[in-house]
Amino acid sequence: MDEIETAATEQTAADSSPGRSAVKKSGWALWFCLGLMVLIPTLAHFLIQPPEPVAGNVPQDQFSVSRAEFFLEQLVADGIPHPAGSEQNRLVRMKIVRLLKSFGYSVTLQETESEIHRRRLEADPNRLPICNVMTRLEGITDDPAIMLVTHFDSVPYGPGASDDGVGVAAMLEVARMLKQKGPPRRTVVFLFTDGEEYGLLGAKKFVEQHPWAKQVKWVINLEARGTDGPSVMFETGTESLSSIREFASVSRRPVSSSLFFEIYKRLPNDTDFSVFKKAGMQGFNFAYIGNVKHYHTPQDNLVNVDRSSFQHHGENMWRLVADLAYRDEMPEVRGQAVYFDVLARLLVWWPVSWSLWLTSFGGVVWVAIGCRNWKRERSSGLSLAVASGWLLLLFFALLLMGWICNLAWSLEGRLDNAWPESPLPILTSFWLLGVVTSAGLRLGFQGQLNAFSQWWVVWGAWMLLAAATSVFLAGASYLFIVPFVIAVLSHAVLRDLFQCSIDVVSLFALVATCVLWLPLELLFYDAVGLRLNTVLIGRVAFVMTVVWPLFVGTPTKVVWWVLGVSSFALLLFLTAGVVANPTV
Repeated sequence: MDEIETAATEQTAADSSPGRSAVKKSGWALWFCLGLMVLIPTLAHFLIQPPEPVAGNVPQDQFSVSRAEFFLEQLVADGIPHPAGSEQNRLVRMKIVRLLKSFGYSVTLQETESEIHRRRLEADPNRLPICNVMTRLEGITDDPAIMLVTHFDSVPYGPGASDDGVGVAAMLEVARMLKQKGPPRRTVVFLFTDGEEYGLLGAKKFVEQHPWAKQVKWVINLEARGTDGPSVMFETGTESLSSIREFASVSRRPVSSSLFFEIYKRLPNDTDFSVFKKAGMQGFNFAYIGNVKHYHTPQDNLVNVDRSSFQHHGENMWRLVADLAYRDEMPEVRGQAVYFDVLARLLVWWPVSWSLWLTSFGGVVWVAIGCRNWKRERSSGLSLAVASGWLLLLFFALLLMGWICNLAWSLEGRLDNAWPESPLPILTSFWLLGVVTSAGLRLGFQGQLNAFSQWWVVWGAWMLLAAATSVFLAGASYLFIVPFVIAVLSHAVLRDLFQCSIDVVSLFALVATCVLWLPLELLFYDAVGLRLNTVLIGRVAFVMTVVWPLFVGTPTKVVWWVLGVSSFALLLFLTAGVVANPTV
C-alpha cells in the first residue's frame, strides 16, 4: 500500500494538471521557450532590414538607389556642412534648383527670415535668413494636393549626408520619375525646407505664409536619425486609420508600429512633419535610425550612408505618392488605428475602437475557461490566491533585479554613453537575469503549484493590462491584446477540445509574445539608446510572466539545469560587456 501511495504522489507531482491524463514531464517546453527567445530576435535582426539596393537598369517606374545616389553625390560629396544662413547652404540650394529645372520643373523660392536665439548659431545675428525651395506637378483635378517634404540644411558640425541629404536625393529622383510618368490626378507639391535643424523654421514659414499650404491634405516626410537601418514609418496624422490602410496596401517591406508614435510623442523631438500635422494635414513620417553615433556629427558623411536604407526610404516615398497621386478616389480620412508589422513582412491594423471589444471577447473566453476547468484542474480559491501572490512576487523581483543590474552598469560608467560601442552584452544581460530570477523563484518553492491556476492568473493580469492600455495608451495595446487573445483561444481549442497539455497551450501565446515584443529590442535601442533602460527592465518583467507557467510545470531537476546554464551565460555576457565597453 505504501508503494502504491508513493507512486501516486510522484505521478501527481509529475503532472501539473491532475484532472488530465498523467504524463511524465521532461521540461522540453521550457527549453523550447528559451530557444525561441534567442531565435526570434536573431531572425528579426535579419528580416527587419531594408531591401537590397536596386540597380539603375530597372524600369523607370521602380525606384533605384543607383540612379538617386548621383544626386546625393552632387549635394554632399564635398563633406562641407551647410547650415541655414551659410554660404554653403546657398550653394546646395542652387544645386537643387538646377536639378529640378533639368527635369522640366518651374522652381519657386520662398525667401523669408526667422527669429532664432543666437546661442544656436555660430554666427551672431538675431534673425536668420530662410529660403525654401518649392515646385509642383499640376494635377488634372482640383482635389487637395499631396506634398513631399524633406529639409536640405544640415547642422553646423556635420555634412548631413543622411540627415537629410538622402531624403533630398530620394525626393529629387521621385520628382524626376513623376515628371516622366505624366500628369497625375492630384497636384504633387515638392517642398525642400530650410532651417529645420534650428527649429523647423522653413516648415513653419511655409504653413504661415505660403498659399500652397492651404491646398495640401497629405504629406510624406523623409528624415534620418542615423546612417543605416530600415525606413521606419513612425508617425501619421491625427486620423491614422486611412494612412495605415494606404501604407499597408503599397509597402513591400513595412516597418511600423503605433507603439513608435506613443513613444515618439513623449520624447523632446520634432520634425517638419510636426508642423504640418498641427496644421491639420494627414500623412506619413519616415526615418531610419541605425548607427545613431553618427547622427549630427562629422561622421554623417557620404561614406557612411547605407545604400539599402537609401533604397528603402525612396521606395516608400515613391510607392505612396505614385498611388495617392494617380488613384481615382482618395482614402477617407477618418478614425485612428492600432497597427504593427510582423517581422517587416505584414502590417496588421484595426480601428482603435476595436481594442476594447477584442479585450472583452478574450475576457469572456477567459471566464468561460475558468468556469469549465475549475474542478477538473483541481483549482481552488487558495490556489488562485497563491498563484496571484507568486505572480506579483515574480514581477517585482524581476523589476528589482533589473534595477540592480542597471545600477551596477551605471556605477561602472558604462551607461554614460547612451549608445555604447558594444550594446549586445549589456542588453542580453537583462534578459538572462530575468531567466535566472524566474528559475530561482521556482526553485525557492519546492511544493507543487497548480499550473492551471498560474496560467489563469497570468492571463487575467494581461487582460487587465490590455484593457488599461486600450483606454490610456491605445498605440501600445496590441502588445497585450494579441498574446492574451491567442492564449485564451489556444486553451479553449487545444486544451479543452483536444486535451493538449498546458505546456503546449502556453507555447502559442509565448510565440506571439516573442514575435511582438522581442524585435522591438533592436529598434528601441536605436531610437533611445540606454537612456530609458528602465523601459527595458519592464519589458523583461512582462515577457517573463508569460514564461512563468512553464517554470511552474517543469520538473525541479530541469529548472536546476536552466538556472545553471542561464547563470553561466549571464556571467559570460557580463564579462563581455565589461571588456567591450570600458568606463567613460
